Amino acid sequence: MRLSPLRIAMRLYIVLVCLYLMSPFGATFNGIIIPDSHPVTFGLVTLSLAFWLVIRSRQNWRRYGASLDATLPLWAVAIAISIVANPGTLNRSFIGLWFVLLYAGVWYVLHDLVSNRAEIREWLIDAILSAGIVLVFFSVLQMVMTGRWTQPVSVVGNSNALGTVLLVIAPFALGRLIAARRRSLNLGWAIYSFAVATIVLLTLSRGAWLSLLAGLATLLVLTLHNRGLLSIGRLHGRWQASSVSFRRLTIVGTAAATVAIAIMLGLIINSFTIRERRAGLRGEIWRSALLQIAEKPLTGQGLFTFGRHYSRHVSAPPALPYAHAHSLPLNIAAELGILGMVALVYTAVCIFRDFRHAWKSSASGDRALLISCASAMVGFSAHHVVDVTAMMPAVALLGVALVAILPTGAAKSCSANTRLQVIHPMGVVALWVVVLAFGWRSSEANRRYIQSLRLSNYGMAGRTAEETMADYRKSLRGLEYLETRDSATPVHLQQKALLLGLLASYGDAQARESAITTFEAYLKQEPIDAISWANLAALYWQSGNGAQAMRALDRAIVLAPDAYVFAYNLATKLGMFSGDDLELPHRTHNQEFTRFQHLRESLPLTFLPQVGWGNR
Repeated sequence: MRLSPLRIAMRLYIVLVCLYLMSPFGATFNGIIIPDSHPVTFGLVTLSLAFWLVIRSRQNWRRYGASLDATLPLWAVAIAISIVANPGTLNRSFIGLWFVLLYAGVWYVLHDLVSNRAEIREWLIDAILSAGIVLVFFSVLQMVMTGRWTQPVSVVGNSNALGTVLLVIAPFALGRLIAARRRSLNLGWAIYSFAVATIVLLTLSRGAWLSLLAGLATLLVLTLHNRGLLSIGRLHGRWQASSVSFRRLTIVGTAAATVAIAIMLGLIINSFTIRERRAGLRGEIWRSALLQIAEKPLTGQGLFTFGRHYSRHVSAPPALPYAHAHSLPLNIAAELGILGMVALVYTAVCIFRDFRHAWKSSASGDRALLISCASAMVGFSAHHVVDVTAMMPAVALLGVALVAILPTGAAKSCSANTRLQVIHPMGVVALWVVVLAFGWRSSEANRRYIQSLRLSNYGMAGRTAEETMADYRKSLRGLEYLETRDSATPVHLQQKALLLGLLASYGDAQARESAITTFEAYLKQEPIDAISWANLAALYWQSGNGAQAMRALDRAIVLAPDAYVFAYNLATKLGMFSGDDLELPHRTHNQEFTRFQHLRESLPLTFLPQVGWGNR
């Protein structure tokens, strides 16, 4: 079918939006926490919503029902109860709630698009495949430029998340390969599929490897089932009727696949011998999730709070902070409790029921898209049993798109309720107004916050003490302005306390007292931050309050018993200026804590100079 210029433009626009969201400026981790590109992102989202509204109005689109509509009240109740039951973590939960509303808004728009215009489903898949080309290209470029041939991150910024995206792309590429009728297309899709699978292997993401196998196994089984070849008798008959060249190609392909799987399993087993990737690390994270579930099985600990409570169960530092349980079911159970798990299971049942209905109601020749979507969904879901790469919005949006493009029979029944046909788009628009308004407000606050930190020029060489202190005071004025316009989040207090502590290291007594007060206010909200307790102890010691310093340091040691620098200082009676020869337990702990726990940047500083390991 020949496409009109409008349809070509729409198709191209969908591809460009997908490419932008997968870029470092869009919905990847840096694109979220660094506000520089937020105006472009918000503008693109607003423009897309305007296009959607104009098109559905001009073409008289109707609202089609979806089985997932019934799951949304369950999710809403589970999230609401978890937030109400955990008032001490409202700030974190509201961050998570904003993203939940964003994904709900995207789901409604995508479902509306594919329900009214089935061809848009193919356009979305084209966009995902186009993104795969970009991801593979930059993965190869990165490896060539760095000389490191493992764990590429491409433009996504994380090798595990890259693995998730590519293992979703692989079934769609193989589906195009199977459906191709020209030899040139067969060759092109074969090369593309091989490149995607190779990059997945090079990510060294064990979860992505196993999930890719699960997705490809699903693709194979469904394809054979669709062709009536699952029985041994029919397979044998087809084998006997096939050509010699086909048999040879099949034998070689099977042998190569067997060798590849054996190598993959061997690498997975060997990877557990690497300290940073030991099996016990995942066990520690899952143990924390189980402890959190046991503490509040009904309501959970609150949306987006796993990382905060994980820090209670490990010694951080030297342990790294983790914002999720590395298992979506465990993460949901820990944060939303039993109600959240009920919502998750019911959602999975609805998706499976839709797939089965679509399979039974479609002809054998029309199931290629259904098979690819189901295989991609299996791979995506399998990876989230052992990881939560959907913590990155780009991956979460990919999951939402998968659910939206999965062909379903339920979408064929149109609601005859005229009032609902009017209320539904108005409700979606209202949802997006809330999401964009609060998102823009948060982005502006974050922009001012980042600008304030940049004014400090921390770490810049060649400055005098006077120039350095003047920069710190400029930075503080920016943070104080932010406090007057917006309620300070915990990380704002932490960074303010660090800047005041840096001024105190130059002998500013007033700044020292303000730093102590600010650290105390911060630790009331985040009492599990061992590093901040150690910094507070140093400031107490500097002010001559040895008893308070001892208590603060004791608290740091209780929270992080494996951080030997704390124990060393306690053994030397708070000799905080004698430890310059000791190595830090983890030099970037403060930055990773703020990025993972608050989705914010921070100063490249862990310990204050008063502790003995900081740098001016």
